[in-house]
Amino acid sequence: MFTRYYKTKNILLKIFWKGLRSVFEFFVNIVPRHFPTDLQIKCGSQWVSITKNCCDYLISKEDYILNVFKHTYCPDELFVQTLLWNSDFRSKIFQGNTEDFPYEHSIRLIDMSSGGGTPYIWGSDKRKFDEDLDLIVNTKCLFARKFDMENYPEIVKKLLENLQYTHH
Repeated sequence: MFTRYYKTKNILLKIFWKGLRSVFEFFVNIVPRHFPTDLQIKCGSQWVSITKNCCDYLISKEDYILNVFKHTYCPDELFVQTLLWNSDFRSKIFQGNTEDFPYEHSIRLIDMSSGGGTPYIWGSDKRKFDEDLDLIVNTKCLFARKFDMENYPEIVKKLLENLQYTHH
């Protein structure tokens, strides 16, 4: 609710919208909601890779998704995992498990340890540059997030150099 207003540069408007959202959340949480009891709820990253069959299945459930998850917080981190876990796709879900990088299960190298709900920007800490580079080069993940080409392009340049070197 009101998340589009969070990005305003006007601090007073930002505070107002967040406060209004808190009031609405309080009242919304008083009203009992009926969530399907036959569902085992799962939560995870919204950065996932799925097959076409899986995508077709999720699209076929559009009305159900909108009805069941419309009043949930972070529905993009709930509905995909929950629907797939409670379907025939369950046996095909890759479930990697690592404490250092919990997003590796989605074959994405994402470091959320910097706090604030935003990913660490690879190469942004000059003291850890070589460590970051080594970690990315040696990961089993297919993707990495997050890079900032405007402020920290060096790490991407080094990764491209590494790729060119290893493919010659």
